Amino acid sequence: MEKKKKFLPKPEYIGGPKALGKFITDNLKYPESAIKDKIQGVVVVRIEIDFHGKVIDAKVLSSLQDDCNQEAMRIARLLQFHVAKVRNIKISFFKNINIHFQLPQAPVQTVYSYTVQTNSPTDSEKPGNTHYSYTITVHNSENK
Repeated sequence: MEKKKKFLPKPEYIGGPKALGKFITDNLKYPESAIKDKIQGVVVVRIEIDFHGKVIDAKVLSSLQDDCNQEAMRIARLLQFHVAKVRNIKISFFKNINIHFQLPQAPVQTVYSYTVQTNSPTDSEKPGNTHYSYTITVHNSENK
């Protein structure tokens, strides 16, 4: 016999896991000290979600650097979940969230050089040496 419904459904982030990842990526402010020290990795935060879907507590389970931990807890407290109402039961849920800290990539720069030289065949036709040089720099920058 298969159980079709769970007794208490777990809270879900509004929009699903992809929306959760996008929210974290859009709101994450990489700490300057972590950029300077070139620290990257994952901070695991255990959050407590109340019956309204709000995060009421956050604790770091796996840490990197203190600034990264504080930022991960700040992001975790901003989250809002959808909690199904079941029989007017008001309970808290616990969930672990992985917050990835990855150093921003340096902007890609492409340089094209183009040089045209004309050589005059004789001295009588030589009004002056013509030399053209162009440098084109393309900056690819993505706003995240």
